[in-house]
Amino acid sequence: MTALILRLLNELRPVLPKAVWRFFNKLWWTYFWARERKQTSKELSIRGPKLAGSERAVLIEAIAEKYPFSALIEIGCAYGQNFHILCCLFPEIHLVGIDCNENCISEGGELLAKRGYKNAKLICANGIDLGQFADNSFDIAYTCAALLYVDNRDVEAVISEMLRVARKTVFLVEQHLDGASLERILGNREGWVERHGVLHGEGYWIRDYAALLGRFAKARGCEVRITKIPFPLWTSERWKDFGCLIEIAKGR
Repeated sequence: MTALILRLLNELRPVLPKAVWRFFNKLWWTYFWARERKQTSKELSIRGPKLAGSERAVLIEAIAEKYPFSALIEIGCAYGQNFHILCCLFPEIHLVGIDCNENCISEGGELLAKRGYKNAKLICANGIDLGQFADNSFDIAYTCAALLYVDNRDVEAVISEMLRVARKTVFLVEQHLDGASLERILGNREGWVERHGVLHGEGYWIRDYAALLGRFAKARGCEVRITKIPFPLWTSERWKDFGCLIEIAKGR
């Protein structure tokens, strides 16, 4: 039923006034995330956290706004947690997730199969080389807290590969802060190493994605938009301070 409602909403988008469509779209997602929260609370036997406006919710909604599409790929998919939502909302599309952790791929694949999601596939691979996929193989490529753990020497290669295999859009749910703010707010505090607009601390990376993408993505005719996650949910790392959705729209 949720998939049918979302499909109808997307079909109405071209014919409804923009403000009217956005009203109904917001209403739909408010209902959807409230339902997901209720289900999570039931499964955990405790009151689940608010999901609307969270990292995963912002990503899923951004992907949904790009419909119609037929294939998506997630880089650094872990156990494929996002696919449990995407498979329900878009049962007709092809989903591929890659991760270099064999245990995550194995366990995540078993769980997806157990729940009957036949349109999702998890593959053990490294995002630096997506050579098994042809150019423009997917409508959308995305990460969800994956580049956070990619070394600064490799991050540009990963994003370049994502741009190569994505036909329309690349989404990055990562931690972003502009270079000037990085220096002003964090400086060279103990436990952090600042270099080239990047801060590395406690095993994860906060980057100035505007500067990073300006070096190569815009040269390819891509448009970059960065928006703050309104209500970050994850308490690890520094999501409440720096969590952002980075959208890279490929030039036509």
